[in-house]
Amino acid sequence: YEMNNQESQAIEFYKGLLKAGTNTDTQLESHFSLAEIYFKKRQYALANEHYTRVANSSAPSKARAAYRSAWCVYNLGKLQQASEDFEKILSTPELLMKSIGGQRQVDVQFQEEVARDWITILASQKWDKQSPAKIYRLSPEKMKVPLLTTLALELERVGKKSEALET
Repeated sequence: YEMNNQESQAIEFYKGLLKAGTNTDTQLESHFSLAEIYFKKRQYALANEHYTRVANSSAPSKARAAYRSAWCVYNLGKLQQASEDFEKILSTPELLMKSIGGQRQVDVQFQEEVARDWITILASQKWDKQSPAKIYRLSPEKMKVPLLTTLALELERVGKKSEALET
């Protein structure tokens, strides 16, 4: 249904799976799929309800759900909570791991993406002098300085010149 642009049928299908009491994995996938549809439609409150269920589970899509939930919170105008949610993702090793060949390792690309997005939020809210240190501590080793540079440039872009110089 989704691939054929029949979102209303897809929504009904996923809701039907949830009502039918299917197995946990199927329910979590249904929640994630519903969240994705609502996110695309900019229905962030609805999307966040479903992302939160997945993020609080042991589903393989847990990290992506936490990430999208943080964006929902941001889009709902809750900047402080969104910032805390991004920080939580970066400081929770379980949310940064991926499986490759049966072994778990940090998904550096995902870690960079989350850190970059967190920078956007940090620059748009009341400045916390600890932010550069947090970004440095929670960023992948190779990206520590480039991400701090990005933070400084973003702060300058939004008119926070002294904070940019501090960073």
